[in-house]
Amino acid sequence: MNWCVVYTKRGQERRALENLERQGFACYLPVLRLQKLLRGVVTNAQEPLFPRYLFVQLDADKGWSTLRSTKGVTRLVSFGTDPALVPAALIERLRLEEAAARVAPVFQAGEAVRIGAGAFSGIEGIFLMQDGESRALVLIQLLQQPARLQVELSSIRPANR
Repeated sequence: MNWCVVYTKRGQERRALENLERQGFACYLPVLRLQKLLRGVVTNAQEPLFPRYLFVQLDADKGWSTLRSTKGVTRLVSFGTDPALVPAALIERLRLEEAAARVAPVFQAGEAVRIGAGAFSGIEGIFLMQDGESRALVLIQLLQQPARLQVELSSIRPANR
């Protein structure tokens, strides 16, 4: 059995995965775990590591025609008439890396941020670190001196937005 690459419709990787698995195909969709800021709330999310692509294990004897008509699937990635094959060792490596990966935080230390609420609204600073579940430490300039400020994580935004 070989691993092949399936090209999906935009944003329908999970739909394609579910439909292919329902048909009996062994599939793998590598995901990246990260934090996102949605409507002022920090949430944990998973996004496809390779947007619009997933891996499926295909048997040469099994018909591939059902794959093309699966909801969420656009086509099987191929070179000419031959499907693009992916070594099983690469799939295993991706699975190991995914299992060992930590959640990527919303902000990185040293990133420029803008405070969006409270007494310091509109002031830019440098994100230092997350301080608990819902707070952050931000370095701001206050009276010509650097000052650490504890703010709600949901009240800061990247400075470039």
